[in-house]
Order: sequence, then C-alpha cells, then structure tokens
Amino acid sequence: ELTNGQWDRLGGWGRAGERSEEPLLPISGISWDDCVAALTRSVAWLSLPSEAQWEYGCRAGTTTPWWTGKDDASLRGAANIDFDAQNQQDPPLQSIGLLRANPFGLHDIYGNAWEWCRDAYRSAGAMRQLGDGFLDAPDAAIRVLRGGSHWYVAEDARSSERLGRTPVNRIDDDGLRPVRGITP
Repeated sequence: ELTNGQWDRLGGWGRAGERSEEPLLPISGISWDDCVAALTRSVAWLSLPSEAQWEYGCRAGTTTPWWTGKDDASLRGAANIDFDAQNQQDPPLQSIGLLRANPFGLHDIYGNAWEWCRDAYRSAGAMRQLGDGFLDAPDAAIRVLRGGSHWYVAEDARSSERLGRTPVNRIDDDGLRPVRGITP
C-alpha cells in the first residue's frame, strides 16, 4: 500500500476525514481521480493496477478464498480487518509491513484500506463474458476497489471481493497500491 509519506512525496492532495501525519500509515481518504492525477503528474512509471494485476498479486499463485487459505482464521497476523464484528469497535489503520507477507512478498493485501484499480466497475458476470475490456473507459461512472479495509470483516476481504465507487468519492478507507512498469 502507498503510505502517507509516499503520497506526500508524490505531491498528492485531496483527502477525506482527518489527515494523519503518520508517514507509515497507508494513504486513505483519496478518490480515484486523486490517484490518477498524482500518479500521472509525478511518476510516469507508476499507475493504478488493473483488477487482473491486483488479483494476481493478491493471490500469489493460490486458489483459496484468501492467499492464507480457506479458513478466515488463517488471516490472523496477515490482515488488518474487523475480526470481531460484534464488538462494535473497528480496528484502526496500522502502519504497513507489520503483517505477514504473501508468497510474492506483498504486505497488507487484505484490510487496512481498499485499493483503487484502473478498471471501470462491471458485474462479475459481465467481466467473465467480455473479458478484461474495461480498463480504458475514461468516462466510467463507477471504478473498482479491491482488498477490503479495517472496517470490514473477512468475508468482505476475499481475494475475489470487489467494490465499486464513483471516481470522485473520497471515502476514509480508500487508498491505493500502485504498480510499477517494467522496462525491457
């Protein structure tokens, strides 16, 4: 996940809610439009991932609901999510890199903050039918987020879980995990 400190170095702006000064917390409260503007303006080799890229990195070669396994108890120590939904006390955002990494070495895949993807949001059925054809829809009314957040339970943080929001929304638990281009 991109941190507050990294976001500031990119010259990012536009955040919802309280601004945290903690540089190692994931950036949150930013819109899809904020992400695209900051990444485009600042670093040409960083971009939002496609859904396919995000899920490939998340799953890290696994086929279970979470890269940790089939049981949501396997997420303990690997995800900052709401493990006790009955408690009515959501866990706070936490600094990145403290939890177990997946087999690709990616930390904080589940929970902490939802992560914006490049894709326009379509139903899962439409995606299966049409394939990965929703990346370049500049006027899309809804964009995709993946990964769940610290406010959500395990079921809402599965590797396949998706959420759609308008690109201008700044919701407190929305962040990003950019991808880096590879040069031959």
